[in-house]
Amino acid sequence: MLDIFRGKYFSLRIPTFLLVVLFLVLLNSRINAGQELVKSLWVGKTLNGQEFNSTHYLGKWQLVQIWATWCPNCKDHIPFLNSVDSAYSDSLRVLGINIDLKPSGKTLKYISYHKIRYQVYFDPAQRSPKLLNLKALPGIYLINPQGLLHKSFQGKKIDQQLTKTLDSIFTYPH
Repeated sequence: MLDIFRGKYFSLRIPTFLLVVLFLVLLNSRINAGQELVKSLWVGKTLNGQEFNSTHYLGKWQLVQIWATWCPNCKDHIPFLNSVDSAYSDSLRVLGINIDLKPSGKTLKYISYHKIRYQVYFDPAQRSPKLLNLKALPGIYLINPQGLLHKSFQGKKIDQQLTKTLDSIFTYPH
């Protein structure tokens, strides 16, 4: 028993296990709130200017890369992400979220020059990195079919980690 409040005329005693249960309930609701955020996080425009929301891909795994044209590490991941997009096209969508402040013809040329074959969306307001607390580019996020964050990867050397994670979920055709 834990004395929560002890006054002159009143004493409130709560069993410790009830405090633990209350803590776990509050913790779980906080985690679920963070996961729900991912469901509608990816909002932007397509290359041809149409509005996009990630709920379009609910029911499929999503591999989302947050990138910018000025990021050298982002460029290094393009061939790997192209191969993942091809290999897992039946069950996984690879999506690139470009966060250049002013996407322009330069961005379109970059996409063409580097042969990005997966779907690219623009988020010039940089809403996605702020909500996900992105620390380093590129940020890569694996979202499950229910729209919940499964795992995140940030920084330069993530191809091996990502391959291992994808292999644990899918059978990768080598």
